[in-house]
Amino acid sequence: MLKLKNNYFKDNTGILLFSVSIICILIRFFMLSNQSLWFDECATLNLTDNLNLIDNITNLLTTKAGDHFQPLYYLIMSYWRFIFGDSEFALRSFSALLGSAAVILLSLVALRLFGKKHALWTMFLATFSAFGVFYSQDARPCALLTFITALQIYFFTGALCDKHDNVSRWGFWITTMIGLFGSIFIGIFAIGLSISHFIIYRNWKKWLRWWIPTSIFALPSVLFYYSSELITDPTLIHTVRYGFPIIQNVFFVLYGILVGQTYGPPINSLHTYNRWTVVFNYLPELFILLIAGFIIAVLLVKINTKKSENQPHSQFFFSLLLISFVLALLFALATNLNWLPRHSFYLWPPLALLIPTICRSRNKRNFYAKAVLTILIFLNIYSLYNYFFNENYRKDDYRAVAQYIISQSEPDNASVIVAGFRRLLVNYGDTKTLDCTGIKGKHLAKEISKLTQNYRTVLVIVNNVFFWQTMEKTTVEKAMSELYVLDSTFSFPNMIVYRFNRKLPTINDF
Repeated sequence: MLKLKNNYFKDNTGILLFSVSIICILIRFFMLSNQSLWFDECATLNLTDNLNLIDNITNLLTTKAGDHFQPLYYLIMSYWRFIFGDSEFALRSFSALLGSAAVILLSLVALRLFGKKHALWTMFLATFSAFGVFYSQDARPCALLTFITALQIYFFTGALCDKHDNVSRWGFWITTMIGLFGSIFIGIFAIGLSISHFIIYRNWKKWLRWWIPTSIFALPSVLFYYSSELITDPTLIHTVRYGFPIIQNVFFVLYGILVGQTYGPPINSLHTYNRWTVVFNYLPELFILLIAGFIIAVLLVKINTKKSENQPHSQFFFSLLLISFVLALLFALATNLNWLPRHSFYLWPPLALLIPTICRSRNKRNFYAKAVLTILIFLNIYSLYNYFFNENYRKDDYRAVAQYIISQSEPDNASVIVAGFRRLLVNYGDTKTLDCTGIKGKHLAKEISKLTQNYRTVLVIVNNVFFWQTMEKTTVEKAMSELYVLDSTFSFPNMIVYRFNRKLPTINDF
């Protein structure tokens, strides 16, 4: 196990680490239930309704969605929901706990490998990471997977520093075995660890003694995934890239991991055909990030080309970051994955450990390194401010939509949801909205007219309208134009409610 020297905590270091860890936990639980449950979180609800373990495994084996390849979170969440309930706070608290634990683990690794100052920088950087906080407040697998990655690093580095530490070896093997059921991306990270281990430490006998058992422990998950259709059609796990070139995904992943997704343009504003105009409006913020990122990258390269006491460990994380990134890119290209920051969660822990190494110099460069690292932390704090307090950065607001639909309830009004989850509307009290999510755009008007029994006014709810219109190759207004005229639209975060009136009177109007 990771053993820490007592003198690490004889001065104020222990107090500072403890204080920042408390701040870390408070940030991840801050306003945890403020935002509505959103699209992805409803997918979690749909996959965790059953307490029967066999049924849950069967459902995960048969689903064609990408969640098939990250079953662990859903198997746990079924019982978490049973114990703690279905409120926003209850659903997200599991992620908040694991997100906090991941930060603490990384600070302990930094303390062991690099010393007290490095551990404090790592703790500050990880605590205020907008990427870390965002996914620690999401009822989705990312926080669990990040924790597993941090735990792998925890055990792996423990055994590296003490060759007789069998507890860390077994801890790593078991964590990797369980983690592979958490996501196939854990496998990508394990491969990155393996390659970096061989390249940096260059002892093939020790390498074999470490990675042959790891391969054996990985067999159960390999057999599990072999039972899926991934073997014959790996594109089943992809989400459509909607024509976005892979280079956009590359920059978005780097941007999201460094400062989260609430630093620059709001994500929903990028889901339009005018997204480059929107990006242009945020050039000052993006330019500051670009300069800070460039300086950090240059300093990291220089640090890893000079001899120092901790050079192998620094080079190891540098290699791990680069190799894991390349593997993630190749995987995205092979599967046509809509590559997003959450798919590269395993890049964040090594990055949080690696970036503070730029502060090791004892000359003028050290001052500039600390300055740019401080700037990066403040950029993340700015991103967190947007996440918590700026309405433009809110996730799908099913709560507000449900309240609006309820307020518009009249005898000659009907409401339908065309894209999204009716279940979330019901969760917030709207039980009358009809589910029309399976209707194709060319049949939309006729099918809605039939389902609503020719009601005079229809409220049409669309979640992520850009993606619906991209898939259907039409607009909502045009799809409804055969029988309806658009009266008005009401916008909510990532959602639009269209109010349509029938073109011709029906027998119900008399």
